[in-house]
Amino acid sequence: TLTCSRLRQVEAALARLAHGDYGICESCGETISPQRLAAIPWAERCIGCEEVHATRFKRREHLRPAA
Repeated sequence: TLTCSRLRQVEAALARLAHGDYGICESCGETISPQRLAAIPWAERCIGCEEVHATRFKRREHLRPAA
């Protein structure tokens, strides 16, 4: 569910904080903007990498055969 998914995202963000990786994009290694982290504290990627990820995810969903 969405709640379980969000909980996992928050727990992952707390783990990144504990390891000193919080605020670092998991895709490119650059700093995630403070504005993005204020809006989405569990963000794993900077906005640029998130846009690329979202585009790829949408493309995969579109190409997935109907069940």
